[in-house]
Amino acid sequence: MSEKQRLKPASKQEISLYCLVGESVCAVQHVEDALSHSIVLKKTKPQLRSEADQLLEKHRSYTLGKAIKIAEQASLYPESLQRELENLLSERNWLIHKSIAQGRDEWDLNISREKLLSRIKAITTKKGVASALGFCCKGVGDWSSSLFTFSFEKLIISTCYVR
Repeated sequence: MSEKQRLKPASKQEISLYCLVGESVCAVQHVEDALSHSIVLKKTKPQLRSEADQLLEKHRSYTLGKAIKIAEQASLYPESLQRELENLLSERNWLIHKSIAQGRDEWDLNISREKLLSRIKAITTKKGVASALGFCCKGVGDWSSSLFTFSFEKLIISTCYVR
């Protein structure tokens, strides 16, 4: 590998950027999981824990886009929540596919670093969508509700089965 091709160590700002991207990816994964739980509870209405676990395993394999389409086709959520999910998908796709590569020149020139960081931080705060999904699951079938609560920066997701 030539000298030109070697990667330089990340700066403190770049490390902060990478941490924000990682935090946002984690937040989106929590929403994906909450969406899977919600679809299983609202659409399939399993009667047994084992049945729910099997269905959840299947739904967890779906991409965020596919899960959002399933929810839309089954009219599982209010229109406002459905729009939020679609907006989150758009931002998630930008984060994963374009955020770093398309903003690299501007980042290097220090043109729009704060704008980029703010947009990424905004994705992390959309964890509230998971809370709305939990609210939409209250009183579904034999399942009490999916409990979605916030503990500072971490989203805690637990599902309780009540007989």
